[in-house]
Amino acid sequence: MLETLNGAGGGERLVGGAAIGRKSNGEPVLLGCKCTACEKEMVPPVSVCPVCGGEAMREAVQPGEGVLYSYTVVHVGPKRFRRPLALGYIDLDNGVRVFSHLEGDTFEIGERMKFDVAIVGRDPDERDLTGYVFRKEDGQ
Repeated sequence: MLETLNGAGGGERLVGGAAIGRKSNGEPVLLGCKCTACEKEMVPPVSVCPVCGGEAMREAVQPGEGVLYSYTVVHVGPKRFRRPLALGYIDLDNGVRVFSHLEGDTFEIGERMKFDVAIVGRDPDERDLTGYVFRKEDGQ
C-alpha cells in the first residue's frame, strides 16, 4: 500500500488529497481505484462504483501521463486558487479521464500531459494549498 497524502500532517493543506500518494522514495503518484466487479477504474478513489454499484473497490495507481481532452481558463473565481485558473480533463494512458488543475501558460487539446503535485492556491490563513496538477509532458 502506498502512503496517501489525504491525512497529511505538518500543516500541509491538500486539494484532492485522496488522489495523491507517494512511493517509498517520495515520488508522487496519482491514486484511483478499480471496481472488482466490473473492472472500471476511476480517479479519485471512491467507496462505491458509480458504474455498477459494487462496493468492492481496490486501490489502483494510475498512469502519470495522458492527453489533454478539454480545458478552460477561469479569470474570475475563488480567491483561494491562483488566477487565471486553468482546469482540464486528461485522458490517462489507461483510458481513465481525470479532472485536474493545469500548470502552464498555453494548452492545446491533444497534447501530452504529465502528473505532478504543486501549489494551486492559498487558504484564508495564507497557507499554501497543494494539489495534483498536470503539465505539458515536455515541462513547458
